[in-house]
Order: sequence, then C-alpha cells, then structure tokens
Amino acid sequence: MAPNSAKPLTDVRIRLHELRFKEVGSTNIESVRMPFGIGINVEHYQFQKITVTKGYEIRALYVGGIRSNNSHTIVYPGYQATDHVTDSETGERAKLRLWTVYTDRDRLAARQVIQRVHYLSDSGRGMFLACAFSDPQQQTRIRRQSRKRNLDSDDISWLIPPGGVIGAGVVDTLWHGNPIAGRTLIAKELKIKGDEWKSWTRDEVVRRLRIVWASRFAIDAPYQDLGIGAVLARHLKVVARRYHAPAADFIEVITTTPRNRPESGKGDFLQKAGYVRLKGHMKSGSLMVMDQSSGYRTATPAVKNYYFADLRNDDK
Repeated sequence: MAPNSAKPLTDVRIRLHELRFKEVGSTNIESVRMPFGIGINVEHYQFQKITVTKGYEIRALYVGGIRSNNSHTIVYPGYQATDHVTDSETGERAKLRLWTVYTDRDRLAARQVIQRVHYLSDSGRGMFLACAFSDPQQQTRIRRQSRKRNLDSDDISWLIPPGGVIGAGVVDTLWHGNPIAGRTLIAKELKIKGDEWKSWTRDEVVRRLRIVWASRFAIDAPYQDLGIGAVLARHLKVVARRYHAPAADFIEVITTTPRNRPESGKGDFLQKAGYVRLKGHMKSGSLMVMDQSSGYRTATPAVKNYYFADLRNDDK
C-alpha cells in the first residue's frame, strides 16, 4: 500500500485486550494488542488499516449514533511521546517518556502510584497514561536533591528503584455526576442555546457534548513540584482526542481541595497545560486528609474546582 492508503478490515474480533482482524480480500488473521481502557467495541466502530511512514496504524471510526464527530481513534500503535521538565533549583533538564499502558505490569505500577498519592482510591477504570524518567541515573540525582527538602517523608516511593513509572493520568467517563456549572462552559463553546440541555440525562450529556473525564493525576512524592503534572495533563489531551474511543471533543477535570487553602495566583498545573478553570468553586463533601502524626485520615472542609479543555483545535 502507498503511504496513507487505507484498507477496510473485516471479521474483527476483540478477545481480552487483543484486536483480531483480516484485511478485505485476505484470509490471513492478524492481531494487535490494545491499551487498557481504550473503549473500543466491534458493534459501534468501523476499522481500517492505514499505511504510514513508519509502518501502519489501525484506526477505528465511531458510527454508533449521535456521538459521532468524524474523528477516528488510533487503536494501534499506542501513544508514545517524550517531553522534559527542568529542576528550578539545579537547572537540570530531565527528559521524560510517556505512553499509553498495554501491559499488566505497567498498569499495576500506574495504579500503585495513584493509590500512594491521590486523595481518591484507585478505581482500576479508564485508560492510563504512564510517565517515567528516560535516564534512571538522572532520576536518582533529582530524587536525592528532593530528599533534602523532604527529610520527614516516609513515603515508600523514596525507596523504589529508578527506571519505573513515577506518574500517571487516567482518561475515563464521568457517569455518576453531572457538574452543570462547569459543563455550562462547554455548552457555551458549542453555542447551545437555552437550558434544555440541562434536562438531558447524564448519559445524553456525555454523549452529545462528547466529554471525557480525566479522573486521576498522580506523581510520586520525590518528583512533585517539577512540572510533571502539567506535562501529563497536556499529553492526556492528545490521548483523549486521538487514542481513546470515542474520540472526545472536550476533556473535563474536577479537583477537590481544602476550603482554607490559599490561592497562589500563579495558576495551577492544569491551567499551565491549557485547561480553562471555572471561576469560583463548586460544593463538595469533606476531603479525607492523612494526619501523618496519627496515621488516620481526618475530614477536612473542602471545595471542588472544575476545569475543561477544548480538544477540537488540537487535531494535526
């Protein structure tokens, strides 16, 4: 096939996390591994094999109804990228690698980071974007420098050998809530007139507005405050638009923070990554915060913050 030529696929089957298929006109059965949480099924998607410069891509186009936005999902190969952060104290530039998770080992490692760091328990759901340092020796130097500022921390991540997953972001769908105040910003972006959309069911809102939810961002303790959260948040937008199914038009994030935490005025990691924040706060239940002296979590008054990013202009 010539570069960018497309062949439709037939006899498509999904077994566990493997996509099996034949090219039209061929009797050969081929297969590729799919990342966890991609959201693909054979009932609502059409599949193509596209020849590209460095091999081929398997793409899926959603044809299941009102949610179609004519944007395909890249099923294979998964998302891989490199980026960097700079240590503000040493000026050292550290290279990072990011990838959508395929293996059980990487998924477990990403879930363990979330469980160690995030104020919500790991649910195991969603599509994982993992992050690691490209150079384990550089990671060790950064951790040693960070340890000087965190002598009292007893987090196990200080002891984990370098080279593995140190951060993760998760793309999921928010079915159990409907943050009207925040989603009003998305309705305005779509120029939806009136308030009729507010009476839609949660399922209709998600499908018609084409929203996915960044349910978790987590960075291990030794590597916080380096800007890795912003890197993850920026790359997760690409994953949500091009590698998750159905391809999203918007990604939303809801964070919970202690009510008495002062605003820095400098913008947080999500704003630095291009997300728009709803002015003011939304109501929240108490946030369970770990008391390091007692070892128990205590209820702390909290507020919720809503963010979103428009992904429609991110297509290449």
